[in-house]
Amino acid sequence: MRLSEISSTYKFVVTSQSDFTRGFRVVLHVNGFPVGRYSYVIDDEGLSRHDVEVAADQRNKKYGIALTLKAMQVANDYDLGYEQDSLGQTADMDRVYASLFKNGLITGALGKFSLTGKGEDYLESLTT
Repeated sequence: MRLSEISSTYKFVVTSQSDFTRGFRVVLHVNGFPVGRYSYVIDDEGLSRHDVEVAADQRNKKYGIALTLKAMQVANDYDLGYEQDSLGQTADMDRVYASLFKNGLITGALGKFSLTGKGEDYLESLTT
């Protein structure tokens, strides 16, 4: 499946227990059902921690890509900045970042990322 083939029946629910000063959570619903979540937290030392989970039966449908894009957008919209997880990343996240760069949806260096105009347009297309 290519990025352009993802269904447009997405709904992102974004919440924060810290009023977006220390992090947030994104839950992705597709056709009314939750399929994954992304938690982004800034710890007491100012380091970012990420936790991404897509339901086992919903993997390989590019939901991780959609969640990561939305997390980047929210982090940057609330001036948290989106930084690579300070604990490192999994092989799955390596693949997500590689896909986002390859498709021109994100830009960045040294572990700090943001959406390109193409990335913003793509994310908007998922919910319209």
